[in-house]
Amino acid sequence: MEQHTYSLKRTEGTTGVSDYREDRDVLIAKRKTNLNRSPQSSAAGLRYRKMGLVFSKSDSVIPEAGQEVPAPAPSFTKISESVYELYADENPNVEIVFFHGLQFTVEDLKDAYWRSFTYKNGVGCWPMSLLPESLAKKGNRARVLTVCYDTSATKHQKKGRIDIYNLADQLVESLITSSRSTAYIGQRGVPVILVGHSLGGILIKQVVAHVDVEARLKLKHPRHKMLQKFLGNLKGVFYMSTPHHRSQIARWESMFPEKSVKKAPVLGLLEVLSKDTSRLNKVMFLLMKKHDIKMAQVNETEKTNLGYFNEIVVKDPPDGMFSDPFIPVPDNHITICRPESSESVTFKHLLTFIENILAEQAALQKKLEIFRNSSKTPQ
Repeated sequence: MEQHTYSLKRTEGTTGVSDYREDRDVLIAKRKTNLNRSPQSSAAGLRYRKMGLVFSKSDSVIPEAGQEVPAPAPSFTKISESVYELYADENPNVEIVFFHGLQFTVEDLKDAYWRSFTYKNGVGCWPMSLLPESLAKKGNRARVLTVCYDTSATKHQKKGRIDIYNLADQLVESLITSSRSTAYIGQRGVPVILVGHSLGGILIKQVVAHVDVEARLKLKHPRHKMLQKFLGNLKGVFYMSTPHHRSQIARWESMFPEKSVKKAPVLGLLEVLSKDTSRLNKVMFLLMKKHDIKMAQVNETEKTNLGYFNEIVVKDPPDGMFSDPFIPVPDNHITICRPESSESVTFKHLLTFIENILAEQAALQKKLEIFRNSSKTPQ
């Protein structure tokens, strides 16, 4: 398995503050140059990059000299082309999988599986360190993974062409059943928690629906037990600004006025009254009841400035499925999955959600053990 390392650029033998300040000043100068380019001379690609995760004004916060910078975790493991292991305890009691959201350029797709979940200042990757460390304070041991997939908003020669059904099929194999991947999510007998940002939340629904169908169709297939185990161990889904019913970002024309830019198939899921989205909501709602899958969600309350677009991307959900529990947080669509620290609202809700599920499962296991012991015949 392949090891990847990311670290902050610093000079040996120093605190790194002055060196980081120099890098900061250079970066700010470059950004000012880009922002001052005239619309006529700027390429479309530059405008789209400014709309993506890296160049968003709201979340590209550069720390001042002396400000504490969360250090990125030293490495993560590439399990397959679609799955990366960010953190792995030797004996985990929970598996957590992150699904990133829509990306506006092919450039953004490359590292979206971890860059989508950096700290608010753009440094580090909090699911690799902050989350497992926080869970460990109560004795919990996490295995944390993230998924890499094509959610390009624009259609290109090789990207932005896949639909959500094929995407779910690929991820079910990569995450659960593929011997080449060795991810084997849901096979350890511990709770599984899925975390989805934006479109990633919709993809989670399709993956769960796909597993349910495959598990019933392949009753005699060797992989049937693996799919059933996954469903049996799936205990929670946490949504971060997932457009269950609609998204303002589907107003394509206001964001991409160039007629040459084509929509990717996945963008249709974000449109108001989408039949596919409505179907997925109904299926997921039934599966949550059938398998006792808990849900929590946080939604943005601030506007997201993407250049042509400056609105709240996912507004308050209407009455009906996935409208409750609904927790508003003081973030925009991008920063909602980028906490500043363990005190950030979204992170605290996610941590509490996971800890409550683990405490409930531990209590249930204890009751089962007491029942088994009491039912044993005395020697």
